[in-house]
Amino acid sequence: MLNNNKAFTLIETIIVVAIISVLASIAVANYLEYRGRGYDAAAKQDLKNVATAEEAHFITQGEYVACSSSSDCVNKLEGVNGITPTVNVQVTTTPQSFVGTSSSTGSKSGSVYTWDSSSGFQ
Repeated sequence: MLNNNKAFTLIETIIVVAIISVLASIAVANYLEYRGRGYDAAAKQDLKNVATAEEAHFITQGEYVACSSSSDCVNKLEGVNGITPTVNVQVTTTPQSFVGTSSSTGSKSGSVYTWDSSSGFQ
């Protein structure tokens, strides 16, 4: 008697599911890494924008502005239109310099970026 079944066997199905699972786990890990780097890039860029606004304010007003939070920086500094919602920016000042820090709550690296008015990124 001829067996004309054209279905997959259980072993073939299990192997396909295993291969798809491995590929999906690699894709998810890469996606999370790229996403974390995106959060870090946003923290760096927002800090650069705040530093530029601080320098512009210093040139026109002769003083730096301290900011205790991201929303405080947006309110106090002209030219800072918005900061990424996951980014925290703070600025401390002296009469002739400022130091700004930023970090992202979305980043898994926990990196804190620092901008010093005399030397830039540290």
